[in-house]
Amino acid sequence: GKASVTDSVGTKIDFKNTAWQLLANATYLWNNGWNVFVNAGGARVKQDVTADGTTATDDSTQTRFLAGFGVGYQFTQEFDANVSWLHVFGKDYSDANTWDADASSPKVATSNTITLNLVYTFPM
Repeated sequence: GKASVTDSVGTKIDFKNTAWQLLANATYLWNNGWNVFVNAGGARVKQDVTADGTTATDDSTQTRFLAGFGVGYQFTQEFDANVSWLHVFGKDYSDANTWDADASSPKVATSNTITLNLVYTFPM
């Protein structure tokens, strides 16, 4: 995903994240086809940071905790759709001066993702 923030002195910071995720999922199913779910797990996130068009030196890859929830509907035994929200726990980059302030702190920015998923389950 991509995001941008502008800090208090007008520096524009752009983030580009790519990630692999591994999630555990708990789902509650209703008899009418609707379901709700929560999930939690980890993400291996690669982040590229650009400030005012210049690539920053703290581009990084980290493993971060993530959690989310969603709602779905099962149309048939094989086909369903859902909408979900995921939150990756990272660093608050609302101020450009915090990017590289502490090498021990998370370098990957906090991010939120909303997805619409169409799912096909192969019959067994």
